[in-house]
Amino acid sequence: MENRSRRAWRRGAAALAATGVLALAAPALAADPPLYGGAQPVSAVAAHTRPAVIAPGTSGPVRFGIWNIGGFPPVTKDWQMNLYAPRGTTFADAALTPLGDAPGPWHRCELTEGDTALVCYSDDPRSIQEYTLQQWQVNIRVPRETPPGTVLEDGRARFFTHAEPFSNSYFWTSPRMRLAVRTA
Repeated sequence: MENRSRRAWRRGAAALAATGVLALAAPALAADPPLYGGAQPVSAVAAHTRPAVIAPGTSGPVRFGIWNIGGFPPVTKDWQMNLYAPRGTTFADAALTPLGDAPGPWHRCELTEGDTALVCYSDDPRSIQEYTLQQWQVNIRVPRETPPGTVLEDGRARFFTHAEPFSNSYFWTSPRMRLAVRTA
């Protein structure tokens, strides 16, 4: 039989470990709360993408995407994508292009905040297929004065979509997807 002090120490260590894990995870969990409907199952993860290479003073395509690892709502509607250009860059145009069989087309795209923010909408009724990578592309402009070899980060994209039963009670939000540029 284990003595009382050893049991108390183990319980305390377990509680401390759980608290530490929760304390480390809390900012990440709080950063991307669901828009409506409470907690959502983890069903998608942002795809790791390398920074796009764009020469200073020009614009070029930047790809980003998401992996559906199962559990994404099977039927969706009313997509909205919110995008923010990497720090120090702007969007070259108000366009969001689906690649392959990713949801789209995207319309009613609007640039705001000095062309650093882009919001687009789609009424595509398809969902993201399970166990697939879905990607989109935007065009980013890099200022002429940006030094070669600079990595411009902090760009992100995130979409929202209604899922069955198509009410505001269940509005699915994606993880943040990374937009980054490295100057040539």
